[in-house]
Amino acid sequence: MGTTGKSHSVAQRCRQRGIGLIGAMVVIAIIAAAAIFAMSAAPMYFNHMTVMDIAKDVSQEPGLRDKSVRQIKQSVAQRFQTNSLWDLDPAEVISVRRDRELGLIVDVDYEVRRPLIYNMELVARFHETNIGLN
Repeated sequence: MGTTGKSHSVAQRCRQRGIGLIGAMVVIAIIAAAAIFAMSAAPMYFNHMTVMDIAKDVSQEPGLRDKSVRQIKQSVAQRFQTNSLWDLDPAEVISVRRDRELGLIVDVDYEVRRPLIYNMELVARFHETNIGLN
């Protein structure tokens, strides 16, 4: 029993290895791909949250009834500059219109493309509507 027990544990130790070089490289590649994706996607969503905050603020702004659509669009453009949204054109991103029943309607509709790897792009499409006060 002594000799078979020793040879069995030695054979087991030889088979019980950690992650190999190829396995480690695969894990590192997956982590790197996830990091690249996150670094490309996160700014798009942070900017979108800022755009939605602007749309919400504009649609709930006091004295909204007295302002023309042009004045509201100018306010939106100024807020884009204040929040450093240089990559987005407020005239293309946000549309403002009045409705007799619903009041002010602020539509956010745009698409953002960011290079990902080589000839692949990350594309995010955003479309939301805020309805303001009558």
